[in-house]
Amino acid sequence: MRTNCLIAICCLFLAPPAFPQPEAALAVAEDSLLQLIASSKDDAMRMQWYNQLRRMTIYNSPEKALGYTRQYGAFALKAGLPLEYGKAKFYEANSYLPMGQYEAALSALMEAEPYFEGEENLARRGSLYNSIGAVLEALERDSLALAYFQRSLDIAKQGGDLRRQSIALNNLSNVYYRLGELQRSRALLEEALAITPEGEDRLLRQANYGNILVELGEVGQARQVFQSLLEKESLLNERLRYFAYHGLGKALLAEGKPAQSRSALLKSFTIAQQNGFTENRMDALSDLHTASAQLGEYAPAYGQALAYFELRDSLRSVEKDRNLMDALARYEMAEKEKTIALLQKNEAVAQRRQIILAALSALLLISMAFVLFYLRKRKKYTRSLEAKNDTISKMLQEKEYLIKEVHHRVKNNLQVVSSLLRLQSRHVQEPSALAALSEGEHRVQSMSIIHQHLYQEANLSEVSLKGYLSHLCDNLRRSYGKPGITLEEEVEDLRLDVGLMVPIGLILNELLTNAFKYAFPQGAGRIQVLARQDGGALKIEVRDDGVGLPAAPRQGFGSRLVQTFVRKLEAELSYGEGPGVQACLSIPLHNNKA
Repeated sequence: MRTNCLIAICCLFLAPPAFPQPEAALAVAEDSLLQLIASSKDDAMRMQWYNQLRRMTIYNSPEKALGYTRQYGAFALKAGLPLEYGKAKFYEANSYLPMGQYEAALSALMEAEPYFEGEENLARRGSLYNSIGAVLEALERDSLALAYFQRSLDIAKQGGDLRRQSIALNNLSNVYYRLGELQRSRALLEEALAITPEGEDRLLRQANYGNILVELGEVGQARQVFQSLLEKESLLNERLRYFAYHGLGKALLAEGKPAQSRSALLKSFTIAQQNGFTENRMDALSDLHTASAQLGEYAPAYGQALAYFELRDSLRSVEKDRNLMDALARYEMAEKEKTIALLQKNEAVAQRRQIILAALSALLLISMAFVLFYLRKRKKYTRSLEAKNDTISKMLQEKEYLIKEVHHRVKNNLQVVSSLLRLQSRHVQEPSALAALSEGEHRVQSMSIIHQHLYQEANLSEVSLKGYLSHLCDNLRRSYGKPGITLEEEVEDLRLDVGLMVPIGLILNELLTNAFKYAFPQGAGRIQVLARQDGGALKIEVRDDGVGLPAAPRQGFGSRLVQTFVRKLEAELSYGEGPGVQACLSIPLHNNKA
C-alpha cells in the first residue's frame, strides 16, 4: 500500500501541534479555555478560543474538535467574516477525517471552496484543493481527485512553492499508482524527488518510489531503497518505520524469499498494532498470509487470513455506524430548521391577516379576503404535500439502492471466501482435506447465489425458487457433472423469503452433492429435483436412480448440517423406497415470513 496523501492535509493549512498532547495537560488547558469562554462576552475572543480548543483536541478527540469547530464557524458567520467561515468548514473536514467519515469531509470541503476562490493567499487555496483531492482519492473518485491535485500543483508553481509542488506531484503519483499507470506514477514521483530536500517529506517519497519499483518488477532496486531507509531508522517516525519494513517485506516476497519477507512483515505488523494503524495492519496481515502460504505453513496462514477479514469487517461496521449517526443528526437538524421557519412564516401570515381584518369595514370584503386566504392556504398545502411526497419517494429509492448495495457486497464477500477456499485447495494434497475444502466452497456458493438474485431483482426480500434452483444446479453440474449423468428440474415459480431460502439452499446443495458423488459408481444415471406448493407446505424432492442408500448411512458434517437446518425450518425430511434414493423435504410455509 502506498503512503497515504491524507497524512499531509492538516499540517499544510491548519498547523496543528506536531504530536498529540498528554491527556492530563490537555484536560487542564481545555477546562481553562471553556471557563474563559463562559465568562467572556467578547465574541471575537470566544471565536479564537474555540479555534484553540479545536487544535488541542483534533488528535485525541476528533468528535470534540468537530463541536468546537462548529462553534467557531457560528461566531464567524455571526460576525460577517466569510473567509473565517470558509476556514471553519475546512477545519470541520479535518475533524471528520480521523473518524473515517470521508463523505462528510468532502461535503464540508466543497462548502468551503467558494470562500477561497478569490483568496490572494495561494498557499491556502492550494492546500484546499489538495485536501479535496485527497478525500476524493480516499473515496476512489480518481478522475476528480486528479483534477484537484493538478489545480493544487498549478497554484504551487504559480507561487514558486517547491514544497507544495512536491506534495501535489506525490499525490498525483499515488492516484496513477492505484490506477495501474505505473510508469506515469514513477515519472511524477521522480519529478517530486528532484525538488524535495532532505527530511521527512523526502523519506516518504522514497518509500513510495520503492513500492512502485516492486510493482514494476524491479525488486532488487526496491529492496535497496527500503534497506537504505532502514539504515536511517532512528530518523524515521512510526509511520515511516512501518512503510520501510512493509516495503522491504513485499520486495523480499517478490524475490522469492518468504522466510526473510515474513520477518520484515512481522515487524511492520507490530509497529502498526502498537500505533493503532488499522488499515496498515490489514495490509501487513494480507502479505503475511501470502508469505506463510509460500512457506507451506498453512495454519498460521489461515489465522492471518481470518484476522484480516475480521479487521476489515470491523472497520466497515464502525464507518457505517458513524456515517449513519451523522446522517441522522443532519436530518434532525434540517427538520428542526424547517419547523422553525414554518412557524415564523405562519406567524407572519397571522399578523398580516389581523391587519387586513382590522382594515376591512364591510362584511363582503372580509368574506372575500377569507376566501382568497383559504385558496392560497390550500394551494400552499398542496405544494407542500407534493414536495413531501417527492422527498419520501427519493428516500425510498435511496433505501432500495442501499439494500441492493448491501446484497451486492455480501455476494462479493462470499465469492472472495469461495475463491480463498479454492486457492487453499491447490496447496492441499490429502484427499479428505481437499474434499472438505471443495464442499465448503460449494456451500458458500449456494449462499452467494441468493444474494446475487436479491440485488438483481426488484423485490429485495424474496427470491425466485425456480431461478435460484436453476442457478444452483448449473453450478453443481459444472463441479460434479459427468457425461452420463443428467440433472432435471421441475420447479414451480414460487417466491420465498431470503431467511427461508438460505437453509433450503444449503440442504439442497448437500442432497444434490451426495447424489452426484455416491449414487452412480458406474458413471451414468438421472437426478431429478421437484418443487411445488402443496396446501400450506412446500414439497421438495430429490430423486436418483442410483445404487441407493448404504446399509450404514454416513453421519458426516454434511448430514449434521442437513439435520440442523431441517429442525430450524420445523420441516420433515424422509427417504422413500424405490430405485435409488428419494429424499422428500416438507416445509411449512408459515416460515416464509420468518
